[in-house]
Amino acid sequence: MLFGDLQPKAAPPAADNDYIVAADGGGDFCTIQGATDAVTDNDSTRTIIKIKNGTYRELVHIPATKTNVTWLGEDANTTIIAGYNRDALNPGSDYRSMVKCSSNGFRIYNIRLHNTAGDNAGQAETIKHSGQRGMAFDCEFLSWQDTLLLNGQMYFKNCYIEGDTDYIWGSGTVYFDKCVMKSLSNNSYITQPRTPDGLYGFFMVDCNFPVLKGIRYIYLGRMFSGYPYAQVVLINCRMYSSIVYPVGWNLNDTEPGNLRLWEYQSRNLTTGALININSRLNPGSRQLTDEEAIYWRDANNVFALNPWNPKALEAPTESWLPYPTNTNGDIDTSGISLTWAAGAGATSHIVYFGTTNPPPQIIEQTELSFPTDPLNINTTYYWRIDEKNSTGITSGQVLSFTTKSYNCLVPIVWDTDNNCELNFLDYVAFAEGWTSEGIDFADLANIAMEWLNCNRNPSEECWQ
Repeated sequence: MLFGDLQPKAAPPAADNDYIVAADGGGDFCTIQGATDAVTDNDSTRTIIKIKNGTYRELVHIPATKTNVTWLGEDANTTIIAGYNRDALNPGSDYRSMVKCSSNGFRIYNIRLHNTAGDNAGQAETIKHSGQRGMAFDCEFLSWQDTLLLNGQMYFKNCYIEGDTDYIWGSGTVYFDKCVMKSLSNNSYITQPRTPDGLYGFFMVDCNFPVLKGIRYIYLGRMFSGYPYAQVVLINCRMYSSIVYPVGWNLNDTEPGNLRLWEYQSRNLTTGALININSRLNPGSRQLTDEEAIYWRDANNVFALNPWNPKALEAPTESWLPYPTNTNGDIDTSGISLTWAAGAGATSHIVYFGTTNPPPQIIEQTELSFPTDPLNINTTYYWRIDEKNSTGITSGQVLSFTTKSYNCLVPIVWDTDNNCELNFLDYVAFAEGWTSEGIDFADLANIAMEWLNCNRNPSEECWQ
């Protein structure tokens, strides 16, 4: 299977810069490739492709003409792109990756990308990224050899990456912010930088380097002949000092004099103690000063040669997939959990909820659900979610739902005479606040039977 073999539904929606992909056919497209193909070429306006939970088994290509595309998943645990591709099947780095992105302004949120080629499959990238200003937030990238091929400009935040051989490699300028890089085999190489002379390479800030259980030795990276200016910078990263080779880096016949393998206060992953780096590769690697570490921690400086600040984001997009919505009715009065999917770039969610429209603000939180207290009978409630980040707040739409007319949790006890005429026996357990006082028993029968029917299927015989 080659890129683009999976097709969209027969009648794609009109272009509106906002598409939904659903594997079950409940969206605008069934495949991510189909939605990506529908993006207007060279559009300066951002297109948001919202991807519902599911496993999408496809290879995806984002060509250079599909600019400013965002893939927004629900959750990296349940929104999954999985595809089998490797060099033995489709030779060459342009063809063997699961996702190939050549476009500028590509962003991806809350998605797991998994090249399923497996161990000993050879080169099998999860993604090859060659564009400028790419970003990934809260994503997972899984493969073995060459998981990430990064030849462009990219920023990763809170991402998980795993592999065993050169699983972060390429010639790009890339900033990893609070990411996890997990090595899967002995003698793993986390990085293979191919930084050209005069450019900047891979920067890993506040990242962790765990290993698969049983792994005894790994390298932080290995060099590749022909790239004597390769650069990897580790700032305040954590690793197992007993598992990373003391030398840190595999020189691999590369002239070390111009290598830029820099570290600052690497610490033990378990204890937090500073690591002894006296045996690190020399020449070729060195420790940064406090002033240098502060300078390179700033993403503006990392991307200064092609100016871009990935932390200067726009306000987030709206939340999506709300429940319950305006189409819901007959909500139980015991309470309900309001749920939604996060907007792109949101770091917190402001919940509005109440019986007035607009509803009052209740709480700002990071969770994607809000449990209500018990609700009133036959009452319309209004709610809204505003998405927030350091740049601003994006207001959501006001939604509503209505609770049940009666509370059906407690049964009514009746007695009958031979004519099947309903008479009040002991009590009528209506909803809160209802008692037998002042009730017209002639009218009560019809009301009560309606109430009973909402939770029961009585026969034609009399209730007892």
